[in-house]
Amino acid sequence: MFLVKTEEVKCENEAYFNAINLFIESPAITNPKVAEAVIVKSGKLKNFFEERILTMIKDDYFLGDTSDFGDDFTCVNKRLKEFTPSDFDPGEVLVIISKIIPKKAVNNEIHTISFIDFHKCTALFLRYKDMNEKNAVAHSPYKFTFSENQFSISMLKSDNSENVGKWLRQQVFYKFVKMMKNYKLGLKDPVKSLALIERTEYYQLYSELKSKYASDLISMWTEVTDPQKYVYEDLGIASYLLLLWRKYSDNPQNFIDLGCGNGLLVYILSNEGHTGTGIDVRSRKIWDAYSKNDKMTLKVETIVPSESCLFPEADWIIGNHSDELSPWIPVIAAKSGYDTNFFLLPCCAYQFNGQKYQRIHSNLSVYEEFLEYVKAISKVCGFKTETDRLTIPSTKRMAVIGVGRTYEKEIMDNYSKEIQEFIDTRTKNVTENHSEKEKWVSDFKPRDAIEKVKNCTKIDKEIAFNIVNKVFNELLSKKRYISTFPDWNIGGTLALSSVIKLLDDHERQILKEESGGLQTLLKNHHHIFFVKSGEVSIRVPVKYDQRNVNSEKHKHFKKADCYFFNYHSDGCPLAENDCSYKHECSSSRNSTSQKAKN
Repeated sequence: MFLVKTEEVKCENEAYFNAINLFIESPAITNPKVAEAVIVKSGKLKNFFEERILTMIKDDYFLGDTSDFGDDFTCVNKRLKEFTPSDFDPGEVLVIISKIIPKKAVNNEIHTISFIDFHKCTALFLRYKDMNEKNAVAHSPYKFTFSENQFSISMLKSDNSENVGKWLRQQVFYKFVKMMKNYKLGLKDPVKSLALIERTEYYQLYSELKSKYASDLISMWTEVTDPQKYVYEDLGIASYLLLLWRKYSDNPQNFIDLGCGNGLLVYILSNEGHTGTGIDVRSRKIWDAYSKNDKMTLKVETIVPSESCLFPEADWIIGNHSDELSPWIPVIAAKSGYDTNFFLLPCCAYQFNGQKYQRIHSNLSVYEEFLEYVKAISKVCGFKTETDRLTIPSTKRMAVIGVGRTYEKEIMDNYSKEIQEFIDTRTKNVTENHSEKEKWVSDFKPRDAIEKVKNCTKIDKEIAFNIVNKVFNELLSKKRYISTFPDWNIGGTLALSSVIKLLDDHERQILKEESGGLQTLLKNHHHIFFVKSGEVSIRVPVKYDQRNVNSEKHKHFKKADCYFFNYHSDGCPLAENDCSYKHECSSSRNSTSQKAKN
């Protein structure tokens, strides 16, 4: 064998074997083309000689069947994590035979066999069945070794050595080392995706739905959003839900999708035989493009959490990026009926009152803490609560699922009271004598029916102007000159994290409510600032090209005042004829220029 790569990794053998376990049982970590691994058989093999195995491979003798080992093999069928070195004698190894299933060609599985020597800290991996899916798994024997804090990967030369070596070197090595280091630091193992359903069935169904719907949906997309992202994401969610529902019931399901947005998920699920209603505060153009069927309803309605927004006929309440309704999804499901379940895929974090969720624990991100918060709500509602990680093109892909209850149906009314008490402790209480139809909270703020523009273009002009000047003047105070304009101060460079401290609380709050915040505002003023990699500086003015003055890029030529001419202490370094902006004094030039000079 020849060495592929080696590196010093200071950790215990336990971290090494934990990483091997992850490598075998969760192969998607190091190979994104793989769906999952199924452990077929495991056992102990006596009188193991690596050279003997490799010779058998070279002679095309070894077939990967444990019968080849005769009486030296004893079937145990336990996971690697269940063994310790003391369970093995010298020369005795653990053998694990696993079935690797690729994502795209789920029927073209491949079997691999692993030999783990706990005493020598080596692991030999072989493939022994051909598969048509190119590069879905490594095609040559390779070995991991950990000795004296040195981790190495080596492999046997073969016709496919170059491709396998590249995969081992560029993907496997660094991810394996990271798994070892994470174990040493006490970090959790990577969360396994699709834990509540059969992964093989998921990729098979996803492939079928993709072939059935994707092309037509992308071609008919009428929204301004990226069709591929939403189509493939919702096909993934639909595939998951269809298998989840099949797991718990043989009957078609009745579902409500609250905050359904483009309604795509409702469309797919209803076309697959389930009856669904999508509700949102405003319609989307794409709604009219869907082919209608009697199992699908999309309607405009503002959901205000109360007894009047229950759905006793629903088997499932869905919240797919449901924003301010996200914390309410378990509550609405719990109060709708004893047999109503919920599926929640949260994105933005909100409180019960519709305001943004405020983090309490600094050691967690807002998203991580909100997931824990939703799970707590689900448990208060009496649900058997599960979480699962979906395989969709989104960074927010953890789902919280409530299926079945932890209590008997006869005491459902008692739980309704406990739920209300839980809500009251986190919101402004409703009046003591409220009627059944009254709101569960008094200060809930639903989404506006007309979507607000949140790209900083609707901020009060005076406030935006003041923020721009604060940042500009601070940059000017870090004097710097360049050869292009040797007498013109181009200023310094500042991290956005430090720039935000220049603003007062009111300005920060305004930007916090905008998408992208300060960075978006500064980018909107790209003629003044250059923003990249979390830093901002003053943009160097460039002469306009007279040949392109009528192009789309120059359609605003000479329509706006030159900011540098009016507010830079050195004025604009370009002559008026060379500048794309008007060199005319604005009404506030004198006062602001004076501030810049001070």
